[in-house]
Amino acid sequence: MKTKTVVSILLFIAFAPSIFANQTEVITIQKFGSRPWLTKHDGKPFFAHGITHARNLSSKPEIDKFSKACKEIGFNSYGYGCPESLRKDMPFIESWNHLVPISYYRGKSSVRFIDIFDTKEQTKLENGVKFICQRSRNNPNTIGYCWTDLGSWPLENPAGKNWVDYIRNLQGHTPGRKAYSKFLSHWEGNDEKLRDLAFLRLIAREYFRVVGRAQRKFAPNHLVFGERFAFNTLVSEVMEEMLPYVDAIAIQPPFQSKFPKEKFDEIYKLTGKPILICDFAIRFKDGNKDIRSWKPENDSIAAGKAYVQYIKDAFETDYIIGSFWCNPIDTPKGFSKQGVKQGFFGEGLTERPGLHQQVRELNRYIVARTPKTLLAKDAKLEKLASGYETVEGPLYDGKGHLLFTDIPNQHIWKLNLKTLGTTLFRDKTGGANGLAFDLRGRLLMCKQREKSLARLEEDGTETVLLKPTRMGKNKKVYPVGVNDVVVDRKGRIYVTVPGAGSIYLLDSDGGNPRPVISDLKGPNGLMLSPCETTLYVSEYKEQKLHAFDVDPKTGKPSKQRLFSQVEQPSDYGCDGMTVDHLGNLYCAGPYAVRIWSPQGKLLETIAVPESPTNCAFAGPGSNVLYITGRKNVFRIRLRTMGVR
Repeated sequence: MKTKTVVSILLFIAFAPSIFANQTEVITIQKFGSRPWLTKHDGKPFFAHGITHARNLSSKPEIDKFSKACKEIGFNSYGYGCPESLRKDMPFIESWNHLVPISYYRGKSSVRFIDIFDTKEQTKLENGVKFICQRSRNNPNTIGYCWTDLGSWPLENPAGKNWVDYIRNLQGHTPGRKAYSKFLSHWEGNDEKLRDLAFLRLIAREYFRVVGRAQRKFAPNHLVFGERFAFNTLVSEVMEEMLPYVDAIAIQPPFQSKFPKEKFDEIYKLTGKPILICDFAIRFKDGNKDIRSWKPENDSIAAGKAYVQYIKDAFETDYIIGSFWCNPIDTPKGFSKQGVKQGFFGEGLTERPGLHQQVRELNRYIVARTPKTLLAKDAKLEKLASGYETVEGPLYDGKGHLLFTDIPNQHIWKLNLKTLGTTLFRDKTGGANGLAFDLRGRLLMCKQREKSLARLEEDGTETVLLKPTRMGKNKKVYPVGVNDVVVDRKGRIYVTVPGAGSIYLLDSDGGNPRPVISDLKGPNGLMLSPCETTLYVSEYKEQKLHAFDVDPKTGKPSKQRLFSQVEQPSDYGCDGMTVDHLGNLYCAGPYAVRIWSPQGKLLETIAVPESPTNCAFAGPGSNVLYITGRKNVFRIRLRTMGVR
């Protein structure tokens, strides 16, 4: 039940990752269309592509050179291991490895578990989290936090030690041993593996409760990625206990050339959270040493090709939000093992042959395919006018005012866009819904109660242009209401008639009304593309948007096709529409204004606290989107503009 209006001005654009998100300068995860993106505080989304372990560069001159080199290549962030001197340079991942030193690769002797059931140990953990958070929580470049790296969570792991055995072997008076005894008293069954997995879950639950709550307490606005898991450290029971405390999942996959999409799909299916590839690279040979077990590429050129394809595959996977190359520079002898290189730069930050050029192209590829938010930097959804019963038909008059209707009360109101004061423009409107101006500036009104399209003449009188009917099963003719209206540059008038399932077309003088589209289910809002070669129509209850080709000579629509389907469980449906100068389509619908590209790709969603009925661009710059809700009028500032 809605309408749209205006013709004269059209809209702009906007996005909305959560308009009601915290307004402090923090990086968040927001959805653009159906895909989650890391989003800066200015509303710009980005795919984090950077490098880890920059702390390996210790001297200030090297740091400066490294920063410049990373930016020149196109990297946009630093992974964990980012030194203090680079934290104002680009977004970075904060992390720690030693709150609980259980990283398996540090060797068996370095793996040390704690009695996680001991409140004293929990306090130490909380204080450790507090310390880490205090150094970065006020930095707008902080992407978020990772915890322990490649922890020895599996019962069988490369360190040969696990947390269950540690707790089980504690002395009887300790909190952990008491917790284990209590667990055993309730355990039923003879399967030792299932028993230990069940207790491991309790350990994980306690650990993540302490660390996760501390994280939210001391850095409440920042993202949490939790443990950095490798494929061989994943335990579903452990990960499930972590999920309530994290915003995304940090994964370090095997350093191999082919993107393991099936494994990532498995993780995403389990967690339902976006995934950050927190540490990854493609290794390559250096010399003739026997390094077959490392499976490196033959040289840096081959490594570059493999890496580019890997990251493209990751980028094209909707739930992947970033990836980081592991290690800036190798030691003179190589990476960890003589004969293997992994550093992105050679000694002295020199370029690796072939690698850098290919990664430059990769980053340009990523940038070109990253959505550009249309929401203005300082934009926020503002409530302007309130206290109405059902608001509809926003229409800019070109003179600094927005007209809108209150359908049940039969009013048309005028909102001064400068003072934000409202005055009654017209009373007893016959339930006016959608509005538009004809080429002479006369107001067209879709009179929902009187079931007609009327034109307000210069002398204040009204002329009925259309009073549609439909034939009932009893052969009786029934009048049916009109809903929304739009006018093309030649003055031709398009009107939605929900009760007849039709779109009517009238000549510029308002004469010769004829149905040009039939058999729709409750057509509601409608809008022409900027070039007027496409007509968009919404089916309210069906939550469908249809597109029709428009004959430029006759204005007749044809070649109906489904443009998009909302599928949002709600009593409300797809309502009034508008477009911007780029051809993007904006449709008011269930609790949001959704924005689609001309190709039908959902770009952005502007959340609205009540289900909106319509939207229109208005104002001198036509860069502010005005939204009618059920009882209120809202606005939000955009980066682009509507069309006139």
